[in-house]
Amino acid sequence: MNQSTIDEISNNMAEHDLWYSLTTKIINTPRLSKLKLHTVKVNGRSLSDDIKISYGVDTEHPQSLTVIDKGGHHYALEFVWVRLTDNEEEENLESEDEEEMFEDEEEELFKDYEVFEEEEYEFRR
Repeated sequence: MNQSTIDEISNNMAEHDLWYSLTTKIINTPRLSKLKLHTVKVNGRSLSDDIKISYGVDTEHPQSLTVIDKGGHHYALEFVWVRLTDNEEEENLESEDEEEMFEDEEEELFKDYEVFEEEEYEFRR
């Protein structure tokens, strides 16, 4: 997505007073699957039915989380927090050993958001 496209989307969202924010950075979360997207909130609103995992939408970020708004437009999210079931949390922790190594900054960023202790989290820039 180039800057002019991002600006155009941002302006469009501002004009229509949409209730979630566009971000441009995507965190690669290879273990996150659609099955684990039980409760997803953006700015406090549930978007569970409007979120999917996209593949190949961006060559730099081949796997990304995308929000689809009511008009059918797609937006990439920077941080998405999800509530996992107990079994999925155990599965998530067990698979950490197999996690591919991220570069220092990405690894640190991922660790900050990979433990889900609360029932619901909100989108935050």
